[in-house]
Amino acid sequence: MIMVIIWSAVLLVLVLMVSQAVIAAIRPSDANETSFRALAAAEAGVDDYRARLALVGSPASVTSAALTGWVLIPGGTDNAYFTYRLIVDETLNTGEIKVRSTGFVAGATRTVDAILRKRTSYDYGYVSGTETVPGDFPDAYSGKGGELTPEQADAFCSKQWYEPALKSTANSELGPHRNSRSCEFVAVESNDRWYGDVHTNDVWYLGPSLGSTFEGVVTSSCPDGDGSVGCPPTHRWIDPAVVPAGNASNPSDYLLNEIPITTEVPWNPEYAPPLDLPPTPAELIARAQLSGCYFTGPTRIRWHPGGVVVVTSPNTQDGSINSFCREQAKSYFAADPDNQTTMVLDYDTMIANGFNGVIYVADGQSTAVPSCATKSTSTIFPFVIPSTSTYSELNTYAFPPSQSLIKSGSSFGFPVASTKTTDPWVGSTGLATCSSGLAYIQGAYRGELTLASESDIVITGQLWDENLAQGNWTEPFDASGISVRDYGVPPTDSPNVLGLIPDGYLYVYLPTSEDGGNTWRATNLDNLAINAAALILNGCFAVQDFDVTVSRGILKFVGSLAQEHRCTIEKPTGNGGYEPFTVYYDDRLARTVAPPGISDLFREPWRQVRISEVNPALVDDLPAGP
Repeated sequence: MIMVIIWSAVLLVLVLMVSQAVIAAIRPSDANETSFRALAAAEAGVDDYRARLALVGSPASVTSAALTGWVLIPGGTDNAYFTYRLIVDETLNTGEIKVRSTGFVAGATRTVDAILRKRTSYDYGYVSGTETVPGDFPDAYSGKGGELTPEQADAFCSKQWYEPALKSTANSELGPHRNSRSCEFVAVESNDRWYGDVHTNDVWYLGPSLGSTFEGVVTSSCPDGDGSVGCPPTHRWIDPAVVPAGNASNPSDYLLNEIPITTEVPWNPEYAPPLDLPPTPAELIARAQLSGCYFTGPTRIRWHPGGVVVVTSPNTQDGSINSFCREQAKSYFAADPDNQTTMVLDYDTMIANGFNGVIYVADGQSTAVPSCATKSTSTIFPFVIPSTSTYSELNTYAFPPSQSLIKSGSSFGFPVASTKTTDPWVGSTGLATCSSGLAYIQGAYRGELTLASESDIVITGQLWDENLAQGNWTEPFDASGISVRDYGVPPTDSPNVLGLIPDGYLYVYLPTSEDGGNTWRATNLDNLAINAAALILNGCFAVQDFDVTVSRGILKFVGSLAQEHRCTIEKPTGNGGYEPFTVYYDDRLARTVAPPGISDLFREPWRQVRISEVNPALVDDLPAGP
């Protein structure tokens, strides 16, 4: 009996030991499950923030109890919570949001950082709404379908190719797509170069022999179709050769199928959803008025290395602009057009005094002097020649080169008229834009900047990041005459970026009517490189008189070029003008820099582009436990 009791005790001890061992083995599994649930709660917090952001659009408008405390997961158990907050990171792209979310379950916490970003034009080297030329582009529609007026051209040609449109001016019959024989389009040519991903909401017109033209993904929003109502998946582009100009007897001939399915395909774009460009830059007005620079009427801005900002804006009144945007005891406005004030500002000082990087140029409401008279003449063009007594235009600058644009005593301001029959740049008499919000820009800039204009933005000289390495601006061509790939490309670690948002056109100031060099020196635009992220809302990037007879070398847009329409840049035949045209995507826009305010204009949803877990040792600011 005693032995039975002893063995029973031994067996009981063994059972207890085994049970304890089993329980000890099970506990880590329970802990792992709790930890996984805490991670899921943290990810649920990110989803909650994204849902709230989608409702209001702006991070500043998001409201949630999770921003200050713990919130029970909706529909979840009673012991799973999350809390989150925004992280301000100096290295974070200003077009992105970082949200830090922590999950809590039964005493366990896990934390993740999620990067949110919209799909914007920053994702591409090039984006267009349509590949057709705007109706008011100079001489574009002369002889097209019987001399289309700008209004007719817009009615016929402003929609994407695959949308129903009028067949001709002769009747109101709709066809499955616009008439490319009446609509002016710009084809991609073999000597053009496109570095980086490119996209159009329209359909591409691709010329022959494009073997080395594209270096990146080419996409189009033309939907699947049979070639007359859409794009075949195997052929999402139009060969310009299949849509020759209409003949004299019937200039509006309608070609039903402009995409011949059997044509050999040298480049076939992939499908991507449309990227809707913002309708207006008006949201930037409040930013410029609050803590930016808000100018009125024609305004000229020249940037020089070292953060020097030189501004002439003769219609701007003192009361409408922040103090850090003008020199002390000086006034922009001058009743005497021969004695205008030029401000010499310092970017770093402006930032120290609260400048947010946003500049807006608004339309003037008056045609009175000084903006509608020129020095020593009665010619009605905007007068924006800076005062040489303050900051001489004749100084020689080693970088950028050739910045002496105007000689002393010039009788003209900007702009000199085009020789085109129609001229949207200055109007038929100059009166159309003499008080407009035209911004004339050039030089080497510093900082994170966005320049928006209620009218056009005009490039009058080299426009560069001040950190552009010397080797990238001195040699535009190699020994064989091929354009150098890195010409005009800023360093990958440069913090400088310039956004350009005209409500009209962004164009290069290249008139054929230059006054013997006394008004302006066209050589300042030879081998033109533009460092900018452009978002052109209603017009396109253009050259004022693209068919000048003198060769101007290469034209290279380095950054991101987004535009509602497509304009002619190069001379179609013969020598002269710019050749070739190059778009080079600056991938810093996807990583480290973004012009202030531009991403806020897009209505695309915020996407989660990256998520990573945070070391618990770095998370020391959580609210009190739930």
